[in-house]
Amino acid sequence: MSATVSSLAGISHRAILWKGWLPDTFYESSLFPGFAIVVLAGLGVVTNRRRVVLFYFVAAISMWMLALGPTRGPYWLLLHLPGAQSIRVPARAWLLATLCLAVCAGFGAAWLAGRRQTRWLVPLFTVLIVAECWFVAPTMKAPEVVRLGVPPGAIVLDLPIGQTYQNADPQHLAVLGNYRVVNGYSGYAPPHFDPLRHALADHRSEAFAPFRQRADLYVVVRPDVEKPFVGWLETLQGIERRPDAGAWRVYRLAREETAHRRHYCSRSPGLASRRSRFPADRLVAEDAVQNVQPSACHSPPSGRACQRCRKCTAIQSRPRLRSVR
Repeated sequence: MSATVSSLAGISHRAILWKGWLPDTFYESSLFPGFAIVVLAGLGVVTNRRRVVLFYFVAAISMWMLALGPTRGPYWLLLHLPGAQSIRVPARAWLLATLCLAVCAGFGAAWLAGRRQTRWLVPLFTVLIVAECWFVAPTMKAPEVVRLGVPPGAIVLDLPIGQTYQNADPQHLAVLGNYRVVNGYSGYAPPHFDPLRHALADHRSEAFAPFRQRADLYVVVRPDVEKPFVGWLETLQGIERRPDAGAWRVYRLAREETAHRRHYCSRSPGLASRRSRFPADRLVAEDAVQNVQPSACHSPPSGRACQRCRKCTAIQSRPRLRSVR
């Protein structure tokens, strides 16, 4: 969302003072700074020729031009920088412009306060600034804390998954519960989010695989989840029913080990018993350091890596290696 030149006259739809006098349909591209700030900033620029004042004044204009977006201003230059493509709302560059205007307005207020004839204007401008910034907004009740009984740092899938802001509730509970949640809300949907929703709707168990490859996956089922889905979930292989949290059901899906790790660790009991925090390739390197006897896959007399591991020769040539990265 980009701003326009007319956005300078647009106020927030939650503002009070100038409601009905100025347009309030610009939403995030509303750039109206307030009459008091404009007057004080103008006084600061006119009455102070210091470089710092000119710097902030030029910076405010520059940020306003960036807020116009790639079609109206120099914002297209930013698109050549790494990461600039992820900026969704160019109009938010105006936030830095308001900071620069506030600095200029401070110099203007200091000029008024330093003269006996104009000192009485400072309280009036202060009241006007507060009045122009005053707004009203609806409030929402915070979600109730639910003790799910999952360990700290666990990966949790809170069902049902909403499409947009409905996922803010699971994210809020994850912060309070000190665990990581799969579904959350930030105004941005990652590429895997929609395929995950569709896979769960189609009752496909592979939807859980990417998370189970990292750690145990805890699935929280709220009361409004459809019963056919709950029935399918309880038929999954390896699922464990945990103690319920009130009307909420809690399940645990054990971590799925990769094929390479199962192949190697099956012959190394000491290594397999460790609930490792590392990928399989790092575990193989740790095994080499501990001088554990290699499995049968290392047996070819030529010394070449077998078709299943492909890391044996490299590890044997570097026995002190802690990581194969």
